[in-house]
Order: sequence, then structure tokens, then C-alpha cells
Amino acid sequence: MRLYLLRHAIAAPHDPARWADDRERPLTADGIRRMKRAARGIRRLGIRFELILSSPLTRALETARIVLATGAGRPDLRLLKPLAPGGGTGGVLAALTGFISGLLLSIPVGPVNLTIINEGARRGFKWAGLIGLGATIMEVIYCAIAFTGLATFFTQGYVKAAMELFSFVFMLFLGVKFLSAKSIPAATRIEERIEGKLHPTSAFMTGFVRVMGNPGVLIVWIILAANFISRGVARDGINRLSCIGGAALGIGLWFFGLSWAVSLGHRKFSEKTLLKMEHISGITLLLLAVAHGGHIVWELGHHRIGHGM
Repeated sequence: MRLYLLRHAIAAPHDPARWADDRERPLTADGIRRMKRAARGIRRLGIRFELILSSPLTRALETARIVLATGAGRPDLRLLKPLAPGGGTGGVLAALTGFISGLLLSIPVGPVNLTIINEGARRGFKWAGLIGLGATIMEVIYCAIAFTGLATFFTQGYVKAAMELFSFVFMLFLGVKFLSAKSIPAATRIEERIEGKLHPTSAFMTGFVRVMGNPGVLIVWIILAANFISRGVARDGINRLSCIGGAALGIGLWFFGLSWAVSLGHRKFSEKTLLKMEHISGITLLLLAVAHGGHIVWELGHHRIGHGM
């Protein structure tokens, strides 16, 4: 068996205003002309295909159809989704992205972490773990809302490009905020009002309500979800579910790990230790922001050059 690998012909340059979904970019007129000439050369070499496997991307499928039309054998043409960018590992990448995001967003010390620390030191692992479970479920609900509804708006045309830039600035802001923290934040007025109305009496509901009363959690997940969707990490339903599942694992791992740590010996973490945890989270977010900024610069340069990829 002989296997031939053929890259798609010259495609239109990346342009979110014309093709919000980069998979839909077609071949250019020059790309079609050159591919037809190349396909005739393949036929003259006596190469005959029995099967052509193509990525579902428009530019790849158009290339395959040109080869098919030249008469280089009578092959079957089949679409193979794993040939698309990230097609074979998309679910794994989405889950890993969600896991890292959930873990990093849980580390900065806030009302939920403080409650787990205080109650774990006073009542032990079971009580603190139930608080963490309630907090995890509520945050996953916010995460699911972001991925399945509100974030989709940010994937269209120039809105998508603006979202890329805004998410970069937002990550920088969070990184600087966490890195420069000098004290442990207290509960906000919104959190206090919701707790005052609902009066959570169980450990589970305490964690659940603490997250529910913090709309900032939903806003952060909307921004992250919009970024992940626009970059293709969580483009379809399966990958979005993978991302949500990864986030749930990351959030839960942190809260249960924290519950276990503080319950050992029934002791509290010092404020210095808590601030150090927040600073580490800030440094990580700054590194991610720099990487994201580099990706934006690369995309801008790629667009200006106008190479069809």
C-alpha cells in the first residue's frame, strides 16, 4: 500500500469578518488554477488513487475534489473528521484546558476558600469537603451557562477579534491583581445579602450559596468560554462538555485537596501562606496572558502577510 499526503491548495487569508468559522475558508482562484495543474501532473505520472481521505475543512475538500475530477483513478472520497485541526485530540485538549482553568480560578483566596479553611480546621474534613462539593457544583453550573449560552455571541466576526483582545487584557488584570494582593478579601455585599436571604444551614448549601452570591464567577467563565470557543478549543458540543467536565475536575480537586490539607491536625493556614497561594496563581495567569498575547500577535502578522493556511 502506498500513502500519499497532499496539502490543500492556496486558500483565502484568515478573515473573521468574512468567515467567522475558519473551517469555511475556500481556495482562491489562483489556488484552484495551480491545484488543477498539479493534479494533471499527478495523472501524467501514472499515479492512481483508490481512496481519498479529506478533512471536512472547505479548503481541503475543494482540493480533494479537484484531484478526483482529474481522473487519477476512480477513488472513493470520504470525509474524516480527525484530519481537521485538533480533530483527533480536541476532546482531550478541551478537558485539559477546562481543568487548568478551573484549578487556577479556584486557588485565589476568597470567601469559599476561607470558609473551607476555617470549618476544616474546626470541624474536620467531612464538613469542609461538603462545603467544597456545594461550591464545586454551583461553579460548574455557572461554567455550563457560560459555555452553552452567553459565550456563543462572542464568536462572530469582529466581535470574536475584540474578545481575543479583551480576554488577554482580562488575564493580565487578574494576574496583576492576584500577584499584588496584600490582604485576604472579605465577602462582598451581594454574597452577604444572598446568604442573609437563603440562610444556608448545611455545609453543602454553605458552599453552594457562597458561589451563587458571587456573580464575578459567572462573568469570568463567560470571558473564558468565549475565548475557548473563538479559538476552536471548545467549538462543538462534545468539546464544550469536555471542557466543562475538566473544569469540574479542576475545581473539585482544589476544594477537596484544600479540605483535606486544613483538616490535618485541625489547623488553619497562616495569612502569609494564603497570600503566597494567591501570588502563585497570579504569576501563572500572567504567563498565560503573555502566551495568549503572543498568539494574537502571530495571528495579526499572519493576517497581514495573507498566506492561505
